[in-house]
Amino acid sequence: MKITLEQWDQTLADLYEVALQPDLLSTRLAQANDLLGSDFCHLLGVSPQGEVKINIVTDHSYNHAVGDYSRYFVGIDPRRKFADEKPAGITYRCSSLFSKRFVDKNEFYQDFLRPNKLRYIIGSCLLRSESMSVYASFNHNLGKAEFSDEEHKFFSSINQHLSRVLSIIEKTRPISAALNIGEHALNELHVGILGLSSDGLITYVNSQAKVELQTIPLSKSGKSRLLEGSTCYLLVKEVLNDHLPHGARLADGRIVTAFKAPKESDSSIKLDSDKTEVVLVFSQINRKGPRSSHLMEWFGLSPAEARLANALASGLSVENFSTTYSISVATARTQLRAVLKKTGTDRQQDLVRLLSALPNL
Repeated sequence: MKITLEQWDQTLADLYEVALQPDLLSTRLAQANDLLGSDFCHLLGVSPQGEVKINIVTDHSYNHAVGDYSRYFVGIDPRRKFADEKPAGITYRCSSLFSKRFVDKNEFYQDFLRPNKLRYIIGSCLLRSESMSVYASFNHNLGKAEFSDEEHKFFSSINQHLSRVLSIIEKTRPISAALNIGEHALNELHVGILGLSSDGLITYVNSQAKVELQTIPLSKSGKSRLLEGSTCYLLVKEVLNDHLPHGARLADGRIVTAFKAPKESDSSIKLDSDKTEVVLVFSQINRKGPRSSHLMEWFGLSPAEARLANALASGLSVENFSTTYSISVATARTQLRAVLKKTGTDRQQDLVRLLSALPNL
């Protein structure tokens, strides 16, 4: 077995990528199998009830054999009993466990291994948890020698690393599930999330935000970047200027809220780039505005002032409001000045942007 240090380091690095991208497991397993000169590798996950939960084979010509194994022979495999008595990650060779006399009389060897032209196996229980035990077996077919002491060292190292990778995946599974649930919930609620760099470059897009991008003004520079001077671009600049949340209602009624990107440790959003500085959240169209009762509670507004603020947030002008509620424009403007003072805003435009960023609970 001739393996260069560069090949070995690359194989291990590729294996640990699986911790972040579990979908790469079968590909990385096949690469390790080829490097070590095994005919094929079988990765099997079995629940305490005997249900097969993981079933990966690196050579699909053995799919029929793996199918037979999963349906019946997994229950009588004598190697599993040995592996289950050892700590996870310990590698063994079947040639060192079972004598020829045992093999000649054993159903598993006679009815499964020999008909499928399998001879020598080196394997390990990689993971043992409440949900399942995961086993890896590397195979030498008939005609090949048993695994040597040198090969045992390499396979032991690979199995130990595989064991750590699977342990990482198992420990982070609840986090991944929570992120996936959160992403699904945001999409179901039609909430789009954009991550943006300080110069308006888009660094993260969830599924719903891809819809939003069809109507947001973008630069014609060829990169996914907000158009300078657009509402969303100005929101980014305002957040970077004072590090406070800002919001606005777009022309079609959608509400967009901008805030400083949270630190990775505090974030429930999987931002794809460390260049992300600002997050934009697009809520579905809602012309009702925040409830008057909440405005009274949050800002100490009177019922009349809260009604005006609610109307302005819903898109009405002061003139429209005075006509709708049969009061003079002067009275409406007096109420507006009181609302501006209590909410800490200087202009009607600032007030509307503040109210647009509030949740409609």
